[in-house]
Amino acid sequence: MSKQIVKTIILILILLCIVTMYYYVSERVRREKYISTRETLTAKEVLENHFKFLKCKDEELVKMTLSNRHQNVVFNDKSEYEVVDIEITPNDELTFDYLHGIDVSEIISYNVNMVNLHNSDVYAMRYVLCKEHKDSPWLIYAWGVDF
Repeated sequence: MSKQIVKTIILILILLCIVTMYYYVSERVRREKYISTRETLTAKEVLENHFKFLKCKDEELVKMTLSNRHQNVVFNDKSEYEVVDIEITPNDELTFDYLHGIDVSEIISYNVNMVNLHNSDVYAMRYVLCKEHKDSPWLIYAWGVDF
């Protein structure tokens, strides 16, 4: 092989290493940033991050947005849906019977309007977020259509 080809191959390998390291470091920084700020996030920010993590297919961070009761949930590919808007739901509209037996200091509900990117259907789901105590992070406790 000529020296020029060897130099080119070495340069390509170095560039691949740099790109791989950049990706790894940026992912690690993103993770650490979320972990270090999660207690200060609003409920809406937790919900927005939840959808961002779903889109990135980052199951570890998705699970950090969920209450303990959902840690074994397996997520299908949610990247086919786009969040249109997130609107707060008045607490008097919550069906508290659904939340029976949960001991929390705060609870809030949001309607999330989404569009299916394959067929353009728009639909809404409700997400309920809770704080176990005043210093704990907001976590998604429940989600669904009719509750």
